[in-house]
Amino acid sequence: MLAQRVISKVKDPIAQQIHRENADRMCLASFVSGLSGVVSRQVRYAHPRNLQEILNSALAVDEAEKQERRNETFTRGQTSVQASYLGQQARAITEETVRNEQLTHVRRVSRF
Repeated sequence: MLAQRVISKVKDPIAQQIHRENADRMCLASFVSGLSGVVSRQVRYAHPRNLQEILNSALAVDEAEKQERRNETFTRGQTSVQASYLGQQARAITEETVRNEQLTHVRRVSRF
């Protein structure tokens, strides 16, 4: 990784560990800042400690968002089908009402 190339090489193992942790934090912060939208916000809320946690959170949120969009599309499609059906029913009732009124009128006129 690039962060490992940037880490200062020191002989003290404790100082080396501190440099590595700082580089890891910078790498994680850089990765999270590259995320966008809801995924970015949710990953930041989760306060991941390592790259694996970031990836798990990001993938889970992304899948949840995709599922929500599919559900919205399905619901919108269902609503339009229902509206179309109701429109057809309304037209059929209107046409039937008009026919009945015409028949009633014809019956009245034919009595005279």
